[in-house]
Amino acid sequence: MDKAEQIKSFLKSHELISVRGLENKTGIPNDTIKKFLLGDRPLPAKHIPAIETVLLEYGYTLSEVEK
Repeated sequence: MDKAEQIKSFLKSHELISVRGLENKTGIPNDTIKKFLLGDRPLPAKHIPAIETVLLEYGYTLSEVEK
C-alpha cells in the first residue's frame, strides 16, 4: 500500500478526525484531502509529509518500509 492509500485508510477508520482541521493545520488548500478521500483526485505527493506529521499525533504509524 502506498503512502496516500495508507493515509486514506487511516482517515476512513478514524472518522472523528476533522478533514478540514487537518487541511488547516497542514496548510493544504481546502477540499484537497476531501476530494482525495472521495476519489475525485489523487493526493499530491508534496502534501504527504505534512499530513503524516500531524497524523502521527493521532496514532498513525509509518509503514515498515518507511522506518
